[in-house]
Amino acid sequence: MKKSRIRALLITAVCLVATALSVLTVQAREEWEKIGYAQVTTNTILHTKANTQTVASYKRVVPKGGLVHVISYSGNDWYKVQYGSRTGFIMGAFLTDEDDEDLSDDIVTKITAVNLTMRSSPMVLTTNQLGVIPAGRTVTILGERKDNWISVSYGGKEGYVKNGFFRTDFKSGKGYSWKYAAQALFIRSAPTVSEATYVATLKPGARVKVIGVSGNWYKVRYKSKIRYVKEGYFTTEILKNKYATEVISTAINFRKARAFDKSNIIRVLKAGTSVQVVKSLSKQWYKIKVGTKTGYIIGGYFLSDRESGENESSSTEKRITTAALRMRSGRGTDYDIITVIPKSTVVTLQAKFGDWYKVKYVTDEETYSGWVSGAYLDEVPST
Repeated sequence: MKKSRIRALLITAVCLVATALSVLTVQAREEWEKIGYAQVTTNTILHTKANTQTVASYKRVVPKGGLVHVISYSGNDWYKVQYGSRTGFIMGAFLTDEDDEDLSDDIVTKITAVNLTMRSSPMVLTTNQLGVIPAGRTVTILGERKDNWISVSYGGKEGYVKNGFFRTDFKSGKGYSWKYAAQALFIRSAPTVSEATYVATLKPGARVKVIGVSGNWYKVRYKSKIRYVKEGYFTTEILKNKYATEVISTAINFRKARAFDKSNIIRVLKAGTSVQVVKSLSKQWYKIKVGTKTGYIIGGYFLSDRESGENESSSTEKRITTAALRMRSGRGTDYDIITVIPKSTVVTLQAKFGDWYKVKYVTDEETYSGWVSGAYLDEVPST
């Protein structure tokens, strides 16, 4: 057979293969444009631009089995896709239909860097908490969102946790995660809002080391001590040019100025009103926006200000101390000691959280309120 004839046959074969691949690519592209998603067949780089294989152009690695949203076809078998909150480019050779059985057993997991509160919806409320995932636990990743939330499966439950608290995150490690304040942010000695718990104010952009997440508070290490800051006030949690959103827990006066004069009252905000927090002020005041009006309210009346998991007890229920008992500013031995309650003293229960009780202790000079260990409380003997 002449060389020219062999060359012609090879060229024809290559053209047929290229045509077949082109048809498959078009069919796949049309299919993905219909369903809007595809699955990654192997650990794949998400590139910053199409038609390049340079390592310097990648944003992150999309794991095998990861589901991406196909935005558009960019030519030469490259596709613009979205994975979680990131947008980039992946070659079509690494994409397949979601129903590929070979990928059905591939599960994307991450290990928590700190304790994480799992919620039934992607928002910070006292009513949507499903439980706390301890640090060091493996969770299954179901999907990422643009608003810094990530949907996960853990312990037979599906819910949402804040993103950025996994060991694989750039600013997270084993047992901690760095966060940056989006506005002036109060650091407190206990997870409650009051002037008594105020310790310091972080400036916008200041960095803080988060070592735990529980309820609506971040547990942080500040000047070698364990402190607390409100969740939802960091740059990764507030969209650009937006404000933190809070929900009023009870009726409260909305004022024109930071003063308790009746003339300053604009109106009474009802419980459940959603407001935008413009700025945190003077240890306890907040500048807020409701609709088109801007004003002020006193702190401690947002749903997120409430300590999660508290079960309010009857204010008349009593207990007696079985030993000299330290009253602390929060639930744990790492909190500051408020006072020492003598043995055989009767105290009034205010709230319960696990093995800790919030109690009221009254002396001739002063009334104290704080947390004590339930191991040293007993029923008051009947007379």
